Formats: sequence, C-alpha cells, structure tokens
Amino acid sequence: MKTLVEQKSDLRARVRLLAPLLVAVPALVILYLTFHFTSSQLRQWAEFNLKKTGQQIVEETKNFLNSADLSANYNAVWIAANQSSKTFAADFHKIARAQMDYFPYFQLIYFGDHGGNHWLNKKDPDGVLRTRLIERLDDSPTSREQLARAATLSEIHPEEKMVRQTLLSWIVRTSWYELGADGDLRFDYADRLKAYDPRLRPWYSGVEQKQGKSWIDVYTWENKFHDQIDYAAGITISYPVMRHGELAGVTGIDLVLEEISQFLGKIAISPNSRIFIFDSKGQLVGMPGQKVLLRAAPNQQKFERIRLSDIGDIAIADSYHALRQDILGESANAQANKLGPFAEKILRFTSQNISVLGFFRPLDPIFNLDWYVGVLMPESDVNGDLEQRFRWAFVGVIAV
Repeated sequence: MKTLVEQKSDLRARVRLLAPLLVAVPALVILYLTFHFTSSQLRQWAEFNLKKTGQQIVEETKNFLNSADLSANYNAVWIAANQSSKTFAADFHKIARAQMDYFPYFQLIYFGDHGGNHWLNKKDPDGVLRTRLIERLDDSPTSREQLARAATLSEIHPEEKMVRQTLLSWIVRTSWYELGADGDLRFDYADRLKAYDPRLRPWYSGVEQKQGKSWIDVYTWENKFHDQIDYAAGITISYPVMRHGELAGVTGIDLVLEEISQFLGKIAISPNSRIFIFDSKGQLVGMPGQKVLLRAAPNQQKFERIRLSDIGDIAIADSYHALRQDILGESANAQANKLGPFAEKILRFTSQNISVLGFFRPLDPIFNLDWYVGVLMPESDVNGDLEQRFRWAFVGVIAV
C-alpha cells in the first residue's frame, strides 16, 4: 500500500499530465469552432459575390443586346418613312455610320425588301464603311431557280466561276459604294459573283413567321472584301418594316460576339475565378481573353463554333457537365437535351481534385436566346489562407 508521500507524488504527476490537456483541448475545440464558423461565413460571402457577379454579367449582356434592339426598331420606323426617297441609300448609310461609331460591335446594318433588293452597310477591314446594293433585275420563278443553282457553284474554280457569273448577270446586280466628300455615295466596285436573296435568310423569314421582331441565335457569316474571305460569329436582331399595315421588308443588325468577351474581361472576383457565357449545347458565347470563337469544321469547308471542352480549361468543362447532371440527371449524356428553364443555381463540384463553387443563371427570356451565365470560384480562393493560418495555429497549440 502506497504511503501518503507516494500518493501525493502520483497526484502531482497526474496534474502535470492533465494540465496541458486541460489547456490544449479547449483551445483546439475553440479553434475548430472558430474555423468552422469563419469558413461558413466565407462561403456565404463567396456565394453572395458569385450571385452579384452573375447578375452584373446578365445586366451588361442585356445592355449589349438592348442597344441593337432599340437601333433596329428605330431603323424600321425610319426606313418605312424614307425608302422612297432618292437619297435613301446615302441617308441609310449615314444613320448606320452613326450607330456603328457609337456601338462598335454592330458589324452589319441592312435592309431587304419584299422584291429581293438588299441594302447593306458594313465596315471593311480597311476601316471604310461601305454600302452594298443588291438590285433584283428579275424575280420570276425561273430566276429564283437559277439563283439557287448559282449559289452552289464555286467562286474560285475557273469554269464554275464563269458559269456562276453568267447566271447572275440577268438576275441581280451587286455594287459597292463609298460615301464621297459631297455626302453622296460613289461607286467603288462591282461583285458579279454574289448570289443572295434576303427573303430566304433566317433574319427575314423569322420576322415573317413571328410577325414581329426576331432574334437569331449565334451563327457564322462570311465576310468578303476584295476576294478575301473570312468568317465571324454573331447574332442578329431583325424588325419588320411595315407600310400601310403590310410587310414592306425587314431590317436587321448583326452583332459580333467578340465584344462580349471584351466586357467580360473587365469583371473579376478572385484570382482564379472564371466568367463565361454559353448555350445548352455547351458552345461558347463569350469569355475573357477568348478572341477565337470559331474553328474549322472536320470537312474543312466551313467553320463551326468552339465548345467549352475545346478551350483547354478543365474546370469550365466540368462545370458544364455538373450543371447538366444536376438539371437533367441520368439523361445528361444526351447532348441534344437542352438545359431548360431554371431561375439560378449554385453548385459545388470537384475538378481535378479541387473543390469549386459555380453560379449559373439563364439570360432574360425576353431575348429568346439559349444563353446561360457561368461564374466559377475555387474554394481555395475563399478559405485557402484561412486554412493555412488555422493549420499553423493547431500546430502551435499542440507544440505549446
């Protein structure tokens, strides 16, 4: 049996062992609770900023689209009142110049009438704003068949080029004009190979079908300048030109998508955040620093839009799949399925073993465009420094 001295010695030994634990355990518990509470607060802050940024992008995009909407509406009213004027082409050119100067992302401003004539205003690569006039010389059923045939012939192959030119010579006359110092349009050059009927284009037929304005979702068009051809991606807003209650034609404005990427580049939330606009098919609409929106199609005969999986950012590609999985479930593998309507979503997913927060929101439905806003933020941007500091605090407490 231990003596009283031995018992006191054992008690002092136990106290020496328990005292650090009595200090360390509460300290660790407090640190853990503080870390958990702070992490929760930071995540709420991150979600708030994701939503705020997403809403800002939606508003900026709406302003981008509304500028074209209002301009096209104005043009429709003006054309209805002034098309019969002898100076119509020159006056329309001046209006287009003013609109393009104020809104640099307006690529083309044009009008097609019910007779197949077409007035187009376009800023060429040399910086000069030119007007192209396509005059319909014959609009018989035979001419329409021959025009369609001419469109299938090559503009490069010598034999087909000659046949194409011969076919078009009695159907349409295509001329390019510049605005002279006197304020009148002066002839620049003729394009004898252009096979075009505005009434067959989606921007025209869309207005006829809807009997009102029409938004045409992203597509590619050909830019031709002195036999040099390149391609651009954009969207179109078109308005009916009404005269005495009947459709006299359709006016439209083409907007280039590169401008969306430019204004997205001015928005940032964290060092590794991502901001982008895309559609249901996973095709890119706009992204900071992304100037290339088209790629050569597999057959090399035309261009197609790039997909989110093509831009080399795995987190963005994974976010699109996570969103589809959340909305469509097991059917998300079917690329044909659209995302469908939803208000907004905040998802947490993993990409390359990194936890990421993602905010997604559709564009305003009034534009009838299948567009969605995406904002991503790695959770390490939210609490990365916090985790490191608390880790050292844990080590410090244990060491003491």
